[in-house]
Amino acid sequence: MKPLSECRVLIVESDFGVGLKLLREFSDEGCRGVKLVRTLEGALRELSVTPPDAVALDLDVRGKHATPIADVLAAHNVPFVVVSGPSTGAAATEHDSLKTFPAREIVSRLTTAITQRKAA
Repeated sequence: MKPLSECRVLIVESDFGVGLKLLREFSDEGCRGVKLVRTLEGALRELSVTPPDAVALDLDVRGKHATPIADVLAAHNVPFVVVSGPSTGAAATEHDSLKTFPAREIVSRLTTAITQRKAA
């Protein structure tokens, strides 16, 4: 059984191509529920309905900074990895240090975070 089997993953990514690539990677890892949302409002709705086991988060979603979502995820101990977003200047945040890509690396980092959370 793969480590992400049975996990629910939310992808918050405004770039459809990047989001689709991540969706495929997580589905290939056996996630039972992978959702792609392309707006901050959509992400907030999803988080309020059924909190996911992990999140892949774009910090710049259609020109809006997603730091409030990252803060909520951190406060509720939901593992997340920042997949893209600003990393310098006034928009930089403490969450930017998590920024990585390619998709395999995102899957690997979330797998590690979920495994550690289950062990705790």
